[in-house]
Amino acid sequence: MDEAQLDMFGMLGGSKAPPTIDPLLTPEQIFEAEDQELYCRLTEDDRFDRKSSKIQAKDLGPVLSAMSNGPSVKGGVVVIGIDNKCRLEGCSSMSEDRLQAIEAAAAVYCPAARVNQKRIRITKENGKVDFLILMLVKYSHERLIELSDGRAFERIADSSKEIDDVRKQQIRIDKGERSFELEVVNLAYPADFDTDSIEKFCRKIIATRGLTSEHTNESILESFFLGRRTQGQFLPNNACALLFAKDPRYVFPGAYIHFLRYSGIDEGSGAEYNVQKDVQLSGNIGSIILAAAALVEANIREFTIWVEGRFQSSAEYPKDAWYELIVNACVHRSYMMKSVPTFIKMFDDRIVFQSPGGFMPGVNPANIYDRHHPRNPFIMRALRETGEVRCVNEGTKRIRREMERAKLPAPLFSEDRGDSARVTAVLRNNASLRHGPLGGRVVAAIGAELATTLDPEEVAILNHAMEKGRVNVTDAMAVLRTGKWHFTKLKLDRLVAAKFLTYRSSKPRDPGAYYEFTWSQGDDSNE
Repeated sequence: MDEAQLDMFGMLGGSKAPPTIDPLLTPEQIFEAEDQELYCRLTEDDRFDRKSSKIQAKDLGPVLSAMSNGPSVKGGVVVIGIDNKCRLEGCSSMSEDRLQAIEAAAAVYCPAARVNQKRIRITKENGKVDFLILMLVKYSHERLIELSDGRAFERIADSSKEIDDVRKQQIRIDKGERSFELEVVNLAYPADFDTDSIEKFCRKIIATRGLTSEHTNESILESFFLGRRTQGQFLPNNACALLFAKDPRYVFPGAYIHFLRYSGIDEGSGAEYNVQKDVQLSGNIGSIILAAAALVEANIREFTIWVEGRFQSSAEYPKDAWYELIVNACVHRSYMMKSVPTFIKMFDDRIVFQSPGGFMPGVNPANIYDRHHPRNPFIMRALRETGEVRCVNEGTKRIRREMERAKLPAPLFSEDRGDSARVTAVLRNNASLRHGPLGGRVVAAIGAELATTLDPEEVAILNHAMEKGRVNVTDAMAVLRTGKWHFTKLKLDRLVAAKFLTYRSSKPRDPGAYYEFTWSQGDDSNE
């Protein structure tokens, strides 16, 4: 780091080591730097935007709203006086009226935004002294920030995207400005509700809390914010409907899980359509969780693995991990996206959970294990009483812990902020390195005793050769997920020497050479 950089970061204060690259600078650091070269070279993104001195005051409203709303919780900086080719224009050419209009833009066009602003001195290429206007926009944790005309925006990469009424409501719910769960639902009580489930829930609350039997079901539901009593009538809310309605789809058409089991590792279509099982699971949240768990468990394979000199059976994925993700997908999804279902997709190498709605504000894949910000706290609280969910981010930690114990890759979480926002969680298996399903190809073909003489990589290669009919070095490298050609070739040569494979080639250095599984049980030539 050169002296100029050290001087700049010295102004920023703090005892922590400063970022060494521009993308790590926070909006506050950018704002305080007062560095014209920095403002010209920074890439525009969700925390930084340049505007020409020709901009009209009303056109600043969208970026102020967008940086206030996120989804990034960092806020952002707007610099006025640099054109779209990153050339310093300065703002001295503006009339006094335009300057006042620009600096009053937040108050006039986006009055709820919290904006700090200042002018800083610059020197242009021609040597003339000028100034830029800097605006530091604070992220709003409490509310949606709209323009004076009612429009609202969010910051997606380097663009300020206008949002529709549905997305506005979702942001209000995510920020706690509005409680979607507590809105009265348009269902008849008790006719449209599963009274047996309500009775079971309330009896459990009475038992665990030591309450008297004088408490009615409705009073207990009300104490859990699942409805309210008015003039002798109980009015259930959205949370109550999702938990206890006979069929919540009358109000939330997408309140179901769509389960898909694929053959292979990709989603095929048309002539290559490869769905083996296609099931839709509906009902209230509790019944959907149980039905999905039973379906996933029925499709989980068991493998034999070599542990301390003997074979042991092992599930494809640890149950606590995938069960927790089913619960999370049902409990933490956005039910404002009423028509969008939750998906569970099983492939040969992974299981994918996709739930409607993006991450909550402040939550991202990097901090998901440590940040607690539930979207549906009243649903979560009720299910917590039944033992279905864990609070204070214990659920995601448990998923990671169980995958580590099973010596499987850590779960992957991602967010898609497209037209239909969703969160995806992926569990990956290591099937290619296991000894195949119990009673599967390798163990069944050569017997458990001979299989113990092979390491996991050799079994994976044999399994592939038996499935596809042949294997070459490139295929084997893909199976083992390695780029080591010589390592893979040695594994193949050992299998040839053991007479499990036969090398097939028509000429020296044959690019079409391959290995074929030719071992047969009881054949004396294999002894």
